[in-house]
Amino acid sequence: MLETMSVLCGVEPQAPRRFPIFRPHWHERPTQLLARDISSDCELDWIRIAKDDGDVIAAYEIEQHDSWNFSVLSLQVAESYRNQGLGRWMLLHAVGLIESRGGRIVHTRCRNHGNFVMRNGFSEVAADHYVMQLQPE
Repeated sequence: MLETMSVLCGVEPQAPRRFPIFRPHWHERPTQLLARDISSDCELDWIRIAKDDGDVIAAYEIEQHDSWNFSVLSLQVAESYRNQGLGRWMLLHAVGLIESRGGRIVHTRCRNHGNFVMRNGFSEVAADHYVMQLQPE
């Protein structure tokens, strides 16, 4: 199955943790992946990227509403890297970042990937609105 997957995706399947996730530098802004203009350096504090050999292959953006509530606004994985666990790795990284900043409730809205976020611990609370409750240790 793995050999078939590499042919279909065009990229050798890898363990998603192989791709480090970090805050982007200005020249690494994931404007195409997130489909928006990133115009200030402060916005990069809320964005994380994954890279493979210098290329940005995945990105997410979070937003803080108040001291407890955060949202994952966007999460995108380059097409040739999909279906290999990288999206899950990025989503759980976002949740970890939110928890490290004191968040206790994570919101996300998605029309097409509800099953994906529910498989990763979110519950549907309204049409296209999903929430994860974080428990302090």
